[in-house]
Amino acid sequence: MTAAAIRDQAREIARGWSGADTEPGWALVAAPFHALAEDDDLLAVAAEIPLERLPALLFVACVQRTVADHPVDRLARHYPGPEQRPVDSEFAAALHSSRSAGPTSCAAGSATVTR
Repeated sequence: MTAAAIRDQAREIARGWSGADTEPGWALVAAPFHALAEDDDLLAVAAEIPLERLPALLFVACVQRTVADHPVDRLARHYPGPEQRPVDSEFAAALHSSRSAGPTSCAAGSATVTR
């Protein structure tokens, strides 16, 4: 799947979770999709996921797994917990740095997301 198609997929999903009438808590659901759509490096990772596995969705699922497995990761501060940060301008940077800190495999070896 091309990066452009994944970008479109991620943007469409993000729009569904970030409309004007959505609850503020849904910002965290939309944020990884927004970040994926705007980051060429993250799109390149997602492009390795086969089309039939819905790359944008599986990529974000891998991000969620990474956060669960590494609660001290910079990105984890944006997720529910005692010191949860709001989704702010640092979210995308945290996602990108989390991704570049080291490898972790996801989705039975068909996608590799790094943390």
